[in-house]
Order: sequence, then C-alpha cells, then structure tokens
Amino acid sequence: MAETKTVHFHVGSGRCGSTLLQVILNLPAVHEMLKTFGYKSDLAIYINSGPLTYHGMQKFVEAEWREFRHQHFLPFRTEPYRHLIATQENFFGVNHEPGSVNTCEEACKLVSYLTETCLVRIVIVLRRQDTFIESLYNQLLKTGETRPFEQYLDEFPLDNLKWDTVVDTYANHFGADNVTVIPFEKPVVKTAKFTSFVSAFFSAIGIPVPVSFGEEMRVINASLAPRTMEVQRVANMHLSAKEAHGLANWFVENINKRPDERYSLIGDEKRKELLAYYRTSNENLAAKYLSKYDAGYYIADPEAA
Repeated sequence: MAETKTVHFHVGSGRCGSTLLQVILNLPAVHEMLKTFGYKSDLAIYINSGPLTYHGMQKFVEAEWREFRHQHFLPFRTEPYRHLIATQENFFGVNHEPGSVNTCEEACKLVSYLTETCLVRIVIVLRRQDTFIESLYNQLLKTGETRPFEQYLDEFPLDNLKWDTVVDTYANHFGADNVTVIPFEKPVVKTAKFTSFVSAFFSAIGIPVPVSFGEEMRVINASLAPRTMEVQRVANMHLSAKEAHGLANWFVENINKRPDERYSLIGDEKRKELLAYYRTSNENLAAKYLSKYDAGYYIADPEAA
C-alpha cells in the first residue's frame, strides 16, 4: 500500500507575516533542513497561484485550476518527499470589500482539489480584529487607497472577521485535528514558549527541532509609519499611481515604523466597541483552537482595553 503523503497548507491570513514566512521557506538553508526530514517547500505554488487569485478567492472552478494542479501537486505523489509545504494567503477566503461575504467554502474546495489523495493539514495565522483592520488599511494606502480611515471602517464588512466561523469552515472540511491556528502577536505566541509565530509554524508542521527565525531578519513587506499614513492618502489623491507608489516605497525605506509603534487609527471608544463586537467569536476561537496559548488578549474586557 502506498504511503499517504501530507500537504501542510498555510492559507494566511494576510497581514499576519505571510510574506516573511514565504521568504524563510525559500531560504536555501531552510530547504536543506527540511529535506533532512522528508519535507519539500515549493514557493512556486505561491508565485504561480498569485495571478489566479489576484482579486481574492472567489468561486472555485475546476477547469481554471486543472493545469496548476497538474504542474504543482500531482508530481508530489511520486516524489521521494513525504511532506509538501504550500503557502498562499489568497486561499483564506476572507474578503474585505464593502458588502462582500467570505468565500471560505470555495477556498476549501480548491485546497481539497489540489491536494486530492493527500492528508491535508491547514495552518492559519491570525491577529486580533482591531489591529488587523488597521494593518490592512495601512497596506491599502501603499496601493492607492484614498478613503479616510473613518469611512473605510464604516464600510468594512465586520462580520467577515468572525474568526471562529472562518476557522470552523476549514475544520468542517479537513477535520479539527488537522487545523492549527497560530496567534500573530508575539506576546501571545510566547505564552506557548515559542519565540515567534514562525517558530510556532514549524512546530505545527512537525519539524522536530527548535526553529527561531524573524528576530533579526529585516522587516518584510514593511508598513507605513503612522505619521506618514495621512500624507500617503492625500498623495494617492493627487499623484499618478506610479508616483504615489514610488512615494510609498520611499516612506517605507526612509521613515521606519518601529516594531513597538501602535496604530492610533481606531480611537479608544471605538476599539472597545470592536472588541465587544468580536468577544463571543474570540472566546469560541480561544476555546476551540488556541488552548495552548494564553488568549486573554483576544477576549480582553472591552472596558479594560
């Protein structure tokens, strides 16, 4: 009987260190380390799936992915590796456009199709919803966003960030035992004795050695410093797309966002309101999927936030 092979699929979320993880998985030294344990990391899966998911994960259409599966997943069945590591945050199925709904079910259908005959283990990295929204807005400013943050937040589909519902979709498809959720925030991930979410990721995929990355590595896909964000938004309104993009790159390279520098986009009262809105969802997330962590940060009393 042929040995069942395992695909470890990191599906995001975006704004939770995905780019850093992809860089690390592409390091030659990491490739060699993984090989000694029978693992293969294929960054081409990320690169070549990007154009197919540029506008996010929408409806799964088998014909659109047939050649991609043939190129990247079918060969794995006969390769000498027992484990394949894949990463693509666009497979998360969480949408952010005003009025949108999540397409996590479609994302699960796609992952199931690509990995047919293999055991699938899903890895999801999440951050608390209030800082997720702020970080996402920061990223959008780098690509041309012109709405003031207050308007952006008013139009945001808040229900799409009920993390327990999102993760439950993956658990229902692949089995709760095959879904691992990792907190992005370093103070939270450290409560489980990991140095960072990256170390927690390697543990989740079964690498039996201590792994510590990201502590000294330069920031990947850096954010705008808070004091430059409004300047960038106004520039997006008046400069060409090329000029505005160049300015964003200059800000990132020359005016650094400090690692401990918090966003101040959401005021104290609104932050309490958001935490109250997500409290039940985050309690469920903590109980089901974050049992090894002290998840108090996710379910903090809104009055104490």
